[in-house]
Amino acid sequence: MPFPRLRRITRDGHWIPEIDGLRFIAIFSVILFHLGTELSARIGPVPTGILFLPVQNGLRGVQLFFTISGFVLALPFARQFLEGGKPVGLRKYYLRRLTRIEPPYLVALAGCTILYALYHHDWHAALVHSAVSAFYLHSLVFGNTSLVNGVLWSLEIEVQFYLIAPLLMQIYRIRNFSGRLLCYFAAVAISWIVELFFRTPRVDLSLPSVLSYFAMGLLAADIYVTSRAKSHKLAKDVAGLAALALFFSIPGAKLFWIGPFCTCLLCIATLQGHWLRRAFSTRWIAVAGGMCYSIYLLHLKLMEIVLFVTRHCILPQASYAENYLLQIVVTGIPVLLLCALFYITIERPCMDPAWPSKLWHTITKRRAAEANSLDSSGVS
Repeated sequence: MPFPRLRRITRDGHWIPEIDGLRFIAIFSVILFHLGTELSARIGPVPTGILFLPVQNGLRGVQLFFTISGFVLALPFARQFLEGGKPVGLRKYYLRRLTRIEPPYLVALAGCTILYALYHHDWHAALVHSAVSAFYLHSLVFGNTSLVNGVLWSLEIEVQFYLIAPLLMQIYRIRNFSGRLLCYFAAVAISWIVELFFRTPRVDLSLPSVLSYFAMGLLAADIYVTSRAKSHKLAKDVAGLAALALFFSIPGAKLFWIGPFCTCLLCIATLQGHWLRRAFSTRWIAVAGGMCYSIYLLHLKLMEIVLFVTRHCILPQASYAENYLLQIVVTGIPVLLLCALFYITIERPCMDPAWPSKLWHTITKRRAAEANSLDSSGVS
């Protein structure tokens, strides 16, 4: 497998495979959840038990994504303020966000809009909700998830964070780690207060309710940049595994209090442990995790389409577990292959920070070549 041709392209050429390994855990837990939800609608609820916890609680991968996003966006700012690294230009920062996420998003949104309109025979609703989603405002305007693609609510939260992230990164100007730590915990406290006293559908689908997870990403970046400790790697592995197990197993009420700290600890252990670092930096895991944005954008709609055919493979006499494993093969694999195709053809080219200028150069060069190919009579 040509891994170098498939792994993500980074702005500065510095790739942290462990982070893509974490993305692998996050996106595939979400896939397990949605596949379980689709299957439950046809054969009954997901069984209880420890073996089905990844299916029952897989949607928590979204919160893990928030911590990863906080870490990734914070890293260059942390290096600038805490190490005297290269300054982060705000123009380049926002332009990078725009050219990186917008083209794949709009292509995927257009495809989902067409599918929704054709299936529901309602072009008006499809276009209205799609237009609002195109500006990442659906949750704020309608107070619920998008009709054309139900997973877009979390990307809208991500975009809200992208917009104010440079302001939040001023935390790193505080020279004392204790002072910065107080700010991180203050952000966690804000999320707790919002969830306890100001809950509404719109608030639940907005940044304040999950600010704690992004803040823990900032803390992880802080520790990653400032800590040079090489010891206790095995202890970090154990702590990271415990955090991973706890995050996907504790009841929802306790997740509210503990979840952000679990994701932070998992992130740090993945970066500074031994076995976790090796496991999450395994090439095929890191490459698959690097495709998470394409998988995220398309997996739910593709799953619905593929299941329209593969639902005939459901075995009435088989157990839920047997049917679930079968659907992982007949539904999950085709969905992932289609997402990988989207990644290769649409998303990965947009990872190149210079793709707009390269595209413009190609277009203008072609026009110049066409003009030069004409003689004085305008005949080639």
